[in-house]
Order: sequence, then structure tokens, then C-alpha cells
Amino acid sequence: MKRNGNVWIRLLSAILVLLLCFPLVACPAGDPAVTTGTSGSTGTTTGGQKPVVPQNEAERLSITAYPDAADVANAGVTVAADAFIRVGRTPNTAAAVDISSADLSLKFRRGGLAADTTYRVTDNGALVFDGAVDKTYNGQNCVIIHDGGILITNATMLTLRNLTLISESAGVTITNSDATVLESIEVVGATVALTVDKDSEAATLKDCRLVGGTAVKSEGDDLYILDSNLVGKKDTLVDTAKVGVFMRRSLVSAEEGAVISVASSRVDIRNCAISGGAGVVGFSAGEGTRDMLVALCDFNGIQLSARLRKTVNAAFLFNSATNLLLEDTVSSYICDNTLSGELSAHYNDYLLADRNTLPSADRVVQSNNENDNGNTLMDVDARLEVGADENLLPHINKELFVGCEPYAYIRSEDRSDVKMLSYIMNGEHRDKLAIVAPGSYAADVTLSLRSAHNGLQIYAYGVLAMKDNYGSGSLSFNSASNITLRGLTFDHTENSMGQAVVIAKDAETNSVTLVAGAGMLPDWTDVDYYNWQDRYGAFYGYRADRHEPYADMGASSCVYNADNGTMTVKMNTQANFERIVVGDSICIRGLGGGSVSITECGNILLEDFTLLGGAGFGIHETNTTAQNTLHRVAITPGPAAVITEEEYTYYKSLEEEYGVSFGVHIDDEGRYRGTSPRVSTVDATHSAGGVKGLRAISCFFDRMCDDGTNQKQVYAVLTGYTENKSAGTVTFQFNSGACRAFSKGNILHIYTAKGELVCESPALKTATYSGSSAFVEVAAADCDLSALVGFNLTKPDKTDAEKVFVDNLSYATNGFVFDNTVVQNIRSRGLLIKASDGVIKNCSLINIGMAAIAIHYEASWGEAGISRNLTIENNLIRNTGFFNTTRINYSAISIDSLNKTTIEENHLLYENIVIRGNRIEERQGMYAMQLNGAKNITVENNYFGARQGETAEEYRRPVLIYYSRNITFNGN
Repeated sequence: MKRNGNVWIRLLSAILVLLLCFPLVACPAGDPAVTTGTSGSTGTTTGGQKPVVPQNEAERLSITAYPDAADVANAGVTVAADAFIRVGRTPNTAAAVDISSADLSLKFRRGGLAADTTYRVTDNGALVFDGAVDKTYNGQNCVIIHDGGILITNATMLTLRNLTLISESAGVTITNSDATVLESIEVVGATVALTVDKDSEAATLKDCRLVGGTAVKSEGDDLYILDSNLVGKKDTLVDTAKVGVFMRRSLVSAEEGAVISVASSRVDIRNCAISGGAGVVGFSAGEGTRDMLVALCDFNGIQLSARLRKTVNAAFLFNSATNLLLEDTVSSYICDNTLSGELSAHYNDYLLADRNTLPSADRVVQSNNENDNGNTLMDVDARLEVGADENLLPHINKELFVGCEPYAYIRSEDRSDVKMLSYIMNGEHRDKLAIVAPGSYAADVTLSLRSAHNGLQIYAYGVLAMKDNYGSGSLSFNSASNITLRGLTFDHTENSMGQAVVIAKDAETNSVTLVAGAGMLPDWTDVDYYNWQDRYGAFYGYRADRHEPYADMGASSCVYNADNGTMTVKMNTQANFERIVVGDSICIRGLGGGSVSITECGNILLEDFTLLGGAGFGIHETNTTAQNTLHRVAITPGPAAVITEEEYTYYKSLEEEYGVSFGVHIDDEGRYRGTSPRVSTVDATHSAGGVKGLRAISCFFDRMCDDGTNQKQVYAVLTGYTENKSAGTVTFQFNSGACRAFSKGNILHIYTAKGELVCESPALKTATYSGSSAFVEVAAADCDLSALVGFNLTKPDKTDAEKVFVDNLSYATNGFVFDNTVVQNIRSRGLLIKASDGVIKNCSLINIGMAAIAIHYEASWGEAGISRNLTIENNLIRNTGFFNTTRINYSAISIDSLNKTTIEENHLLYENIVIRGNRIEERQGMYAMQLNGAKNITVENNYFGARQGETAEEYRRPVLIYYSRNITFNGN
């Protein structure tokens, strides 16, 4: 039968024209909103619409007239219909050479084909390529008319190129073969144009055109399709391999069924054009699909562009499409798509849909979703009356990658071995966009982003980077700007905090016997991981049924008993020993410099970023050049490790023998699981010396062994001054290298250890340096040198009480924002503030050992920073101050100055602070609020609940104000 490639192309074009005119689908408009003030809970829609709850399959994709899908903006497809072999080869049947399949196979192997010839095979035997190893066969642009097809079997690294096969039955079949390459191959008319069996892997199609009943059926792992055209009568590409298809810049269309149907892991499809006839589904992913990406594709003229059902960890990004349907999926990420129809989502868990463009808010139809988020599904700017709206927080599926072996490499187009972090740092990213396909990846280096990466957008939804060792950092930004990182999760194969359970106590020696938790490092005397003698290596005690620590404890000795895997720890005081109860957990801080560092950067955005524990600070900012933002960032302990059956049995025997719990268990999938980590990081965030403070919106900071945050600057110490009376200036001398260097116009701030202001003035010149000293000149009129009387500035090794402090207020991390953020189960302070011009609103601070909001100097830590112009409103504060219930500065809200003696104006350095609409409950500390050394403070409409266990007879006034002035106190 005569075949003509150009005829096929014209026919395909006609079909596409008809599809572009086909009516698309719509959903009914939702009813007007009847409630306001909260974000979407499960089932709500964008813009405050009531949920549309479909009753059956037909209602889930309601059919009315939508705009033509061709009107949807192109998402980044870079192929054209006539770009390469897709134009087809024309058979010359009049001059066709009749030949047997055996002879034609021989011509292939011996290179005897005549170029541009049409061969007609006279029998039904397949053209067989059997056992070829590292061979290339060139079809010389021939056309073969043959219903027996081509069979590639038992081959390794076979390349077949430049050939057209016309067949009414068999196409190309690959069996038991590795690394087969089909290049510039055309198959027309076959029942299945290409079949890859389950015993084959790493086949590649490049510049190919496959037209058949089905274009490709693949059970073989790691199929690549590049720059090709696939046309099917039904279900054009069907992929059921364990490692799914990798496709780039291809045109794919079908008349019936699904254009692309997958039930595979690691599907990665980008920059493709997908089209089809009436009732066709563009992309269908079903049960068995995991770690899937579809990005930058154009779904053209298709009523249902994509349907995801029972998939796990799937990302659908930057696509232009009509309608998208998700049902019963886990961890789906639907972001930055343009839809002309509707987004319909039902019974999904951990669904994020953000920054999608739809014709109107009522085009979102959703029901029975859990842990969903994103501005496509809800109003992310909505706020509760008090506290954080947990619907808007990051929802972390900690079990997503449990038990998964990390991928060693990402899949690259040239099949080279590229580490995931290296791809981000060193890859050539079109339009400054780097997309990492979902999955767990081994991370052997720190992800380090610098000025060369300015403007880069990194999309890593559903991506876990697993580091072997927690000691080095996970992610660093250095001298960079305008970088966005979305969706990445970092974890470590080693738990960064030591954790053990007390199985016995010895009163004679004040010693306790510990066994490290299952899956934790067993030996705290290992100097590569711990320093139990160090000041920062304090032990933290946890009751068996609580997430927050009850005490700091030190030890005078720690011995690891290798024969039985126990540790014997002698406590340094009798009081510490007596606090401990058998069954308690004891934790110790691990060695390491922190996880995420942001140094001399600005306009960095971390969104939907998760850190599952790490040594040191979670996110450490220093010397920022502009404000950096955290949005839906979570810092929290990771999941319990998977352990062996032997380990499980051992720990169960300990539990039975000593009457304690290590938390080992068998999960729903029958896996043996270890001890759940109790501690994540030291501080969740720590910011110092920046032009602008941190902006944290809808974040979740859980179980820190120090502070939730610290917004601060670092002080220098005044060592002398010279007054130039004729010029009206003063030059101050101080130790260099401590606070940020002064440029002309930076604000010099000097105050004494008693909290008295000496100077606050712009530098008249940029600082000069001589040896270890810095010199800054300011106007004498702005200085009160009498405050320095009695201070010996030249005295070496001054104590804190004798120091005079120098700050650079232009680098004070001012302008910070904490909005709709949860900080919970914190050993120290919830939010520690040494900065100005900040906002803390709609946050929930729960189970905080010291002050929930602490506005403090901490000279003994080398930290400084006054606080002015703050707004603290609508926060929920619960269960605070339990680390020491008698400490005044552990009050739930604590403003605590260096000044403890006077209400003179120049000693009241905290000023212009509004504390409004906060709710303080179940405090253990003495006061709900204390104000010291402050002026111009407004305290209104707050709820100060009673102290825990306090009776009416014992009730004490909940607010302490001293050495302060001009306090407005209303409606509390």
C-alpha cells in the first residue's frame, strides 16, 4: 500500500485545526462567600467562594463552553512541526526493490543499502538485529515497506538511524537490549510503532516520527524521547516501566484515549506540545506513578489536559493547559500554570497549588483535600483574629521519602552522570530557570549559590537532598541577589543532635545510664560529632510525654561502654541528677556550623523550603544587603529512621527490661522504625548585621534547642575618643572587626553598660583604621561625653559592667517581619529581638522555655541592638517561662533594658512599641509582660491569662512596669 509522509503531515495538520475549534470544559460558578476572616480550610476555593462538591465523575469535569485552549499562553515549547524527520520520507513504490527479510537484514549489517531506495519485503519475517554490541547501522534514508517489522534483541549499544518503516502491523520491537538508539527513524501505520520490553533499558529516540495505533508502549526502564513526533490512534505513549520516560521538545498527539499514559516512577517531560481529539486526555498518570514532572508543556486543544490519580510526589509546573484533574494523590505540586479551564482537586493529601492563572476564582473545584495550601486554593493573606492560621503553614509529609534509596544522579539529556546540586550550581539554565525533577537525591556537597547565580529561579518541588554528614552546611548564599528557591527539602543520614533514653540512675555516683535512640549515633564521646564538655554541649532533658525540654544540665564525665552500647554520664550537680527520671530523653548538641547560610545577600526567597534538622543555626543571615524572605519554610525534626529487625528486637528487649520507651515500632508498611528525633536545630533563624532584617511569613519552627529566632547586631567596644572643639566633632576609637564597618552616613550608636546613651549620629566620614582600631568622626552636638565619666576605656579585659558599646545602626537587621508563623517547643526564647522597625503579628508561640517575645540586650553574648518602632499584635502565646519560673525576664513578653536605675530620657532606649491584641495563656513565668527601660509604649486590648496553677487567692498582677515612662494601657 502506498504511503506518503507529506500526506500524513497534511492530515495531522487538519486534525489539529479541528481540535483547536473543539469546545472545552467548565465548572459551575461557586456561590458567593458568606463568611470572612479565615483562610481556606479543606474544601474552600479562591476568593472566598464556597466549595463546589461534585457528586460523581461526570460532575468532576462539567462540560460547558470554555475559551479555546489555543488561546492559552504558550508555556515554553520550543519545537515546530517541520523541524526535522517529522516531515517524513516519501516511498517510491513504482521503483521499489523486492527483497526477503533475511537479505535485507544482511544488507543492513554489511552496509549494502542503496541510499534513498524503497525496499519492499516479500515475506513476513522480522528484520532482526540480534546480539549486536556497540554497532551503528545506517538506513541511508531508505523506506522499507514491511508488515513484519524490526526486531532488536539481545543487543547492547546498538544505533539504528535514517530509516522509514511502513507497516500495517508490526513496528520496531526492542527486547532484552540495553542502550539502543533510534535516530531519525520513521514508523508509519503499525499497530504499535515502538515496543520496548521490560528486559530492556536506556533506549533513546532522537529526531524520530512514530505514527501508529499506539506510537510507543514501553515497559523498559529509562526511555528517552528527544525532538520527536508521536502520533497515535489511541494512547499514543504508554509507559509502565519502573523508571519512566524522559521526554524533551517533542510533539505528541492522539485521536482517542490518552496522549500520554504513565504508571512509572521518575517520569520527566518538558517543553513538549501535546494535542488530541474529542474526549482525549492529554496526560494521564495513574497508580504506580511516583516522582513525576511535567513542565513547560503546551496542551493544545485538549478538553482534559491532565489527570493525576493516585500518584505520589508529582509536579506540574509552567504548563499552558485547559483543565486539570487530581484525585487521591499524595504530595502534588501544581504551580505557575496557565489554565483556560478549571482546576479540579478531590481527596488529595499534601496538595500545593500556587501562582496558577485561571479565568476566575470559581474555576477551582475542590473537595475532601487535606494538608492543602497555595493561593490557587485559598486566601494566603487571610489572618485569624489571634495567632497563626495553621491552614497556611507548610504541611510537611515527613514520610514521603522514608526507606527510599536516594538517586545518585539526576537524569540529564546527554545521559551523563550529573549530581543534583552540581546541576543547579553549574548547569546552563534557560531563562534563569532550573527545574529539578521530584525525587530523593544524594547530596555530597553543599549547594553554594553566588553572584554568578543572580536572578536564578530554582524549582525543586518534591525534591529531597540527603547529605551523609550533618557537620558541614547544606545550603549557602554568598554575595548573591534575587535568587528564588522553591520546594527543596534537606535532610541528613546522620541525626545532628545526640539523643538517648535514661535506663538507670545511680544515687551513689550521681550518674545516669543512657542508651542512644534507635537510629541515632551511639557514642557521645566521639569528638568528631560531639563535645559534651563544651559550654554549648549542654544536655537537655525531655520528659517521655513532652516535646519541649524541662532543663539544661551539665556533666562532669561521659563514658561510652562499647561492650553493651550504653553511656554512663555523671551529672555535675546533685540538683541536675535529681531532676532526671528513668525514661526521660536526654539530648546533646552536635558539632557543626549550621545548615543554611546567607551572607552579604539580598532579595533571596526561600519558599516551601524544609530543613529536617541540622547542627548549628537552621538559617543564618549575616550582613544582608536587602531583605530576604522565608515563605512557608519549615524547620523541624525529621522522621524516625528505618532500622533492621535485629535492632528493633534489641530495643524492644531494653524497653521490657527497664520499663522505658524508645519509640521503636512497626509502621503501616511493615517497616521497623527507630526513635523519633526530638530536636531540629539550635536557632531556627539567626540574623546579624544586615541592612534589612528577615521577613518570615507562614513559617513553622519546631523544637529548637536555643531560640526560635535572633534578630541582632554585634557590638564593638569603645577604647577612646578625641574631641575637636574648634570643628565641633568627636572621633571615637573602638576595636575593629566587631560591628559592621562604618561608611559615611551610617548611624553611630554608643551607650554604656548601664544603658545610658552617649551618642547617636551619622558618621561624617567613612571609618579609618589603624592596627586593631577603627575611628569614626561625628558631630559633637549629638554626643553626651559626660556619660563616659568614670569609665576607664583603656583598661584591658573589661567586664561587661565596665564596657561602653558601639553599634552601627545602619546594619542592625531592622525592618524584620514575623507574620503568621508558629514557633513551638523551644528551649530558650521564641523570638529574640535586638532590632527596630519590626512587626510580629499573628504568630503562635507555644511551649517556650523562657520569654516568648524577648526584646533584650545581651551584652554577655557579644550581641547588641536597640529596639524602636515595633508592632506586636494578635499573637497567641501559651505555656512560657518554664525553664525558670522566677526569672522576670522570662515573662511571656519581655522588654528588658540594661538600665535598672532611672527614668531619665537618655536611659530609655526602647521606645515607640505597640503591644496590641495578643493573647497570653497558661504561662509558668511570673509575669505575662514586663517593661523595663522603655518609653512611649502602647499596651491595649491584650488578654493576660492567669499563671498555671494559680488560684484566685494567689493571683498576682500579670504586668510589671519599672523604670519606664509614657505607657498607655487600655482595654486589657
